[in-house]
Amino acid sequence: MVYTYTLTNDIGKVRLLVPDRVQTGAAFTDEEITALLALEGGDVYGGAAAACDVLANDEALAGKVISANGVSTNGVAVGQYFSAKAEKYRARIGSAGTAGGEWVGVASAAVDQFTDTQIGGTD
Repeated sequence: MVYTYTLTNDIGKVRLLVPDRVQTGAAFTDEEITALLALEGGDVYGGAAAACDVLANDEALAGKVISANGVSTNGVAVGQYFSAKAEKYRARIGSAGTAGGEWVGVASAAVDQFTDTQIGGTD
């Protein structure tokens, strides 16, 4: 289980966005972030969004609101925070200036014996 935080590589950039910048108590290993990046086609914002989804799911599964000695935690609220952050990063994918690039549409046309016939024609 390797942990690195170098802003010159995609793993470090994902850690910056999540945030997962401190090795002690880190949420992800380098291998996990590499897998998330691969699932998102190498896009840093996609990898960060996927990491936020994982954190949101973890918090939702814990789903606890705990109060003790004047200190409280709210796993549901934290989960919602990470879900919103994931959506924000996904919105950046494909926009100008990000690694996502542009979406390309593909159209197809059926070509058969009826393609050449005009409506009302004599063919």
